Amino acid sequence: MVLSLRTTPDGVEDSTDRIEPETGDYIPDFAAREVLITGLDQIRRSRIPVRYFTPIATAILMIAPVEILQDLLQSCKEAPDVFFDGVMVRLNRDGLAAIQSYALGNRMVTFPSIFEDNPTPCILTGRSRYVSTMRLFPRMENGQHEIHRLQSILEAFWGEKAASWIATFTNPDFVESPQNHISLSCTFHDLGRDTRFAFKPLRSADPNEMRLQLHWLKPSPFRFFNSYFYENPIQYAGMNAENTKTWGDRFADEEEFKTGHVFTIRAENPADLPDWDMLELQWDLLRVAAIAGARSSALDDGTDWHDWSNEDDGDDEDVEPFQLDQEQRISDDDDS
Repeated sequence: MVLSLRTTPDGVEDSTDRIEPETGDYIPDFAAREVLITGLDQIRRSRIPVRYFTPIATAILMIAPVEILQDLLQSCKEAPDVFFDGVMVRLNRDGLAAIQSYALGNRMVTFPSIFEDNPTPCILTGRSRYVSTMRLFPRMENGQHEIHRLQSILEAFWGEKAASWIATFTNPDFVESPQNHISLSCTFHDLGRDTRFAFKPLRSADPNEMRLQLHWLKPSPFRFFNSYFYENPIQYAGMNAENTKTWGDRFADEEEFKTGHVFTIRAENPADLPDWDMLELQWDLLRVAAIAGARSSALDDGTDWHDWSNEDDGDDEDVEPFQLDQEQRISDDDDS
């Protein structure tokens, strides 16, 4: 399989392309989203049984297109008995399963080797040793069931924007095609698996090229990915207009790449470039997963979602404190 190669523009001698300072806010349109969540919270408090919020529901509300979310809020206000409970169940229960399956899905195609070069170098570092080939859209553990659940979440909260995404990842021939594969070093594979960074795809005037902008993601303000709480989640997590602007350069010095670095990858055949739709999908869903606290292993900023040990409190200097004792975990059979 021939994969796209990373290139460095003429006149650039170091290992990176360039930094574009306009990276946008970590959570876009935060003021509008704050109003939206406050509106949902007011409806929630007035109903019996009282619905709760989860980290994943909060994260979806922080990233999904705000216009669609505002329309959903208006529907919930006008006919809460018809819409509200369904929206909350979709956000909390279905959202948890869908994002968990996406974040933890099987992305490894070839294992890295310290003895042999990968035929295609890492798109970030340009190195060939200890490099693995990865899927952009993963194989999911429960196959079609999880794909249908993800499709349902995207249709509900991303609307028409998600139509081309769904058409791509439901194509049975796509997952193992070159368009779904990229090469990453072992280090970046591990960081990507733990939702530490995401690529924002950028258009290129050259049809044989694609540009990817690296963004470091931040540790989640929530302690447990599968927890729930009966408070306004924005206030609960300490989110505000300032700390939702900055990106998480936690690993920037270690890896020598900062948020905003743009990398160019090239293919002789434009059809062999990574799929634009799947790059857009990972851009949104990995940010959702990071905000909610999804990760597959424990790094130095907290526990993993399979290990509920309290030995490390997970505090991080760029995450505001919040009260852990009010955060409860969701049981598998909870349908709220």
